[in-house]
Amino acid sequence: MRNIALTGMPRSGTTLVCNLLNQIDNVIALHEPIIAYSFLKGLNRQESIEKIIQFFNSSRVSLLNSRMAITKHRNGIIPDNSITEENMNINFEGSNRIDQMEHGEIHFNKPLSESFNLFIKDPTLFTALLPELTNAIPTYAIIRNPVSVLLSWNSVPFKISNGRILPAEMFDKYLLDKLNNESNRFERQGIIMQWYFINYLKHLNEDSIIKYEEVISTQGQVLSKLGVNTSKLDVTLESKNLNRQYNRTLVKKIFMIIEKYYSKDFESLYSLDYLVEIRNDIISS
Repeated sequence: MRNIALTGMPRSGTTLVCNLLNQIDNVIALHEPIIAYSFLKGLNRQESIEKIIQFFNSSRVSLLNSRMAITKHRNGIIPDNSITEENMNINFEGSNRIDQMEHGEIHFNKPLSESFNLFIKDPTLFTALLPELTNAIPTYAIIRNPVSVLLSWNSVPFKISNGRILPAEMFDKYLLDKLNNESNRFERQGIIMQWYFINYLKHLNEDSIIKYEEVISTQGQVLSKLGVNTSKLDVTLESKNLNRQYNRTLVKKIFMIIEKYYSKDFESLYSLDYLVEIRNDIISS
């Protein structure tokens, strides 16, 4: 059996990766099926890991028996983006896109062997439990340049747009205290960005971190790093790093936050020179 945890920064392409994985033979990728506040209520970190593993195993049984599993979905399908283009508004300040994802059981119409690859994706919960999770099962993270990520955070109706990530705050008191002591939502977003990058550099090796930009440039072939056969994956992917829906008036403010919280250690992921290039390309696009 291959159970694999998939995490990453919100709006970094984790939903796209789930969509691509579900196009590969003998692979199922579930999109944030675990509702942390109810499913893990009252549990400590190790107990939470044990219950997450139980969820993996019960999902495997259900998929093998009936091809059914619980996941977030849109009309019975895991899409390539949790936000639809049609639901983007011109008013970008604060929450302005509508999340139309549902949570429930759906059917996967594909053959599966007993040892099929089961991925479960959760950006925030799995990052918060990363030290224990990596000891339990293989874990990978999807990252994306923080300029595009923070601009995206400011255009979605998620708590991240207000600088909060509640599942992580359940398990990381230091993060919770830092966010509670900061009144500015942009500063909170900087704290959260820093928290994600620190966790990935501290708890994952280089081969376990995959960049959104690599997913796009290789047309998904970089996902072979996850131990799946991508040879039949036939897709055409285009980068959304310069998304025209991003609020250009926020670019300078966002970049100031990144400069404040972007540690020199993060240069191994994205150099500041590269981030300046992305910033300038967004402004001029």
